[in-house]
Amino acid sequence: MKLQLAAVFAVTMLSAAAHAANACKDDVAKFCATEKPGEGRVAMCLKAHEAELSAGCKAHEAEMKAKMEEWTEACKADRDTLCKDVQAGGGRVAACMHDNEAKLAKPCKAKFGHVKKHMEQIHKDCAADMKAHCAASKTHAEKMTCLGQNMDALQPACKEHLDNIQ
Repeated sequence: MKLQLAAVFAVTMLSAAAHAANACKDDVAKFCATEKPGEGRVAMCLKAHEAELSAGCKAHEAEMKAKMEEWTEACKADRDTLCKDVQAGGGRVAACMHDNEAKLAKPCKAKFGHVKKHMEQIHKDCAADMKAHCAASKTHAEKMTCLGQNMDALQPACKEHLDNIQ
C-alpha cells in the first residue's frame, strides 16, 4: 500500500512541481522529447535518466521527494482507511483525500495543503473540460478518472496537469 501511495504522490509532486518550476524543462526536452505524455511516461523517463539529469532538476526532485515522503508518513493511516479501495494513478488518491478532507487526522491535514493547492489548480485549469466531458462525475476522484479517460479531447492546460500526474 505504501508503494501505491508513494507512486501517486511521487508522480504528482515530483513531475508536476518540476514542470511548474521549469527545473527539469531542459532535461525533459533532452531525454524525453519522444515520450507521449500521459500515464506517467514523462515522469518514468526522467526516472530512467536520473543519473544524467541536470543538477537543478536533481535538486528539485530531491526536495519534492522529501516532501512526498513526509506526506506519505503523515497520511498513510488516513489513506489506508479512507481511500483503500481507490485505484492509484491519475490523481485519484489525491482526489479521494480531498473528498475526505474533513475526516483527515491533523498531521495529514497539515501536509495535505500542498496537494490540495495542486488539485485546486487542476480544477481551475480543467473546469471547461470537466463540464464538457465529466458533468455526471460527482466526486473529485470520479472527475479525475473521467478526465484521464478523455485525454485526447482535453484543453492544453488541463492536459498538461494530467500528463504530469498520470
